[in-house]
Amino acid sequence: MTESSNQGSEHIIRRFQPEQIDEALAYFNEHGYCVFSKAFDLALGDAFWADVEHQIAHNEQLSYSLYGKIYQGPNTPPDGKKLPRIIDIESHSELARQLILISPIAKFLHALYGYPATCMQTLTYKFSSEQRAHSDKVLVSPPYVGPYDRDTLAASWLALEASSEANGALIIYPGSHKLSKRSLFDGFGDSYE
Repeated sequence: MTESSNQGSEHIIRRFQPEQIDEALAYFNEHGYCVFSKAFDLALGDAFWADVEHQIAHNEQLSYSLYGKIYQGPNTPPDGKKLPRIIDIESHSELARQLILISPIAKFLHALYGYPATCMQTLTYKFSSEQRAHSDKVLVSPPYVGPYDRDTLAASWLALEASSEANGALIIYPGSHKLSKRSLFDGFGDSYE
């Protein structure tokens, strides 16, 4: 995870153990994110990725996002399977269903919102998406969900390997959750930057 700060000072990442939900909530409220260390067993992550590889090789029902378009089955260009960005893998993988709301994430979101969380979309990457900084609050809009309270949207990122700027880590801007967000209709044109 890479952090940027527009204040010019170095931001210190605090990592929480799965049982530190209250401390993680306080940190989240100030910084807009939290990191749980050891949130899941690495063997589960390895088994999940082996299942993803199997699904890519054998499941024609997988949906892929490639350059802003969605493909499925034999209509998927070769790059779609080489650099997969799989949409909703949990519809095809029991291990994905175990991971998406793994205990610390589920407990944290329940404490944050006061009711159990649900998953409305997953994106599974083998390599960095190379997507620039953005707010999921305005971008995440699966057509099958319909209107929803975007203030209840939370994203979780489960890194299955060590990450750094060199290999495409998630970029965060501490405190940016307190800034107002532009709508997709606010003159972005074809660029959401």
